[in-house]
Amino acid sequence: MTWGFNVDHPKYYPGFKILESHFCDDISRRVETQPVSETQTEIVVQLRGLFGQSTPDPVDILVTNWTHNPLSYGSYSWWPMNYTEEQWEAMKRPEGRLFFVGEHTSDNYGFVHAALATGEQAAEAVYNVLK
Repeated sequence: MTWGFNVDHPKYYPGFKILESHFCDDISRRVETQPVSETQTEIVVQLRGLFGQSTPDPVDILVTNWTHNPLSYGSYSWWPMNYTEEQWEAMKRPEGRLFFVGEHTSDNYGFVHAALATGEQAAEAVYNVLK
């Protein structure tokens, strides 16, 4: 499975000019082991097939490798069976001056932009408490 995400969308972060691609299973294992230039070429071929040959090359590309990252080892949020919405709401709730943020506290969990959004929301909440 593969899907793309336009971070520049007005709903998210207009002006960022970033496209994300997410890969699963065999494709993700292949992308993590091949040269970044090969991944870039594959993505550009797909974009030009959709938007025409005048689609420019990207300015930069970043390929993560969560499978081999010692801080994640390929993980993302996943709730165990019988985990309730009440438990999830409690996990997100601030405790006094302590705010909990991260993709796991977002309705759009599993994505780095969700982590950024929850951090921004907590920063605004802290600012409002301090002013």
